[in-house]
Amino acid sequence: MMKITCLVNNFSINENLKDEHGLSFYIEKNNKKILFDTGMGEALFQNTKELNINLKDIDYVILSHGHNDHTGGLKEFLKINSKAKVIAHKEIFIEKFSKRTGQMKFIGLSKNELDLNRFEFIEESYNLDEDITIIGNLRDYEEAREKNHYVKILDEYSPDMSKDEIYMIIKEKSYDILVTGCSHRGIINIVNELHEKNYLWERFFLFGGLHFRNKTYKELIKLNYKLESLGVKRAFVNHCTFDNTNISKELHTMEYFFGGDIVELGGN
Repeated sequence: MMKITCLVNNFSINENLKDEHGLSFYIEKNNKKILFDTGMGEALFQNTKELNINLKDIDYVILSHGHNDHTGGLKEFLKINSKAKVIAHKEIFIEKFSKRTGQMKFIGLSKNELDLNRFEFIEESYNLDEDITIIGNLRDYEEAREKNHYVKILDEYSPDMSKDEIYMIIKEKSYDILVTGCSHRGIINIVNELHEKNYLWERFFLFGGLHFRNKTYKELIKLNYKLESLGVKRAFVNHCTFDNTNISKELHTMEYFFGGDIVELGGN
């Protein structure tokens, strides 16, 4: 049995929850309590109180990538929680910038004031247990990258190919569950490569952001059918996927995963 709660998202179903451009999930599986991303920061702490989730009980923090809308709450969380191990790609601290407004703006995660002894830095894969695996180091996909995103290395800016992005796969008896933060490599590329490398079973559920905000509705319909053809039983999407008002009966594979939503999968 797996239970996943959407803690932070752009839109919530509960008026007492704080909406925020960010993402954070609370995942319970095999007696492990996992925080997948932390949002920008403020919403995480208000919303966990409202949902009666004690951050001190978290065993693991998974950082899907280094953007601040997924890591902004980390420093404050680590002050509250003294035991959780942080799982991140070894490139998580590469300086990340956005040029969306015309000027370079830092949007990454700084290692300042962080206890790096609490981190487990990964590359290819890392097993939390026999049912939970974290995957990294997928191939670069030039056509999928965000054109306004850059990394700074040795005082030079270059395109951000999302080398620090990682994904979580949870095994259930008859299907897998794929959890992604923003899918900067392109969700179709990600699924195809995970299938190719035998990380992902042929039938699976999908949770997270698909980085699809600037696409047309026709492209969204096409994505819906493509995901279904690749084995998606249901996609619980949010954050950087599209506005929640775009959900319709035509998107029969997709469901918007609002802040405050809870999904349970598995069991007998």
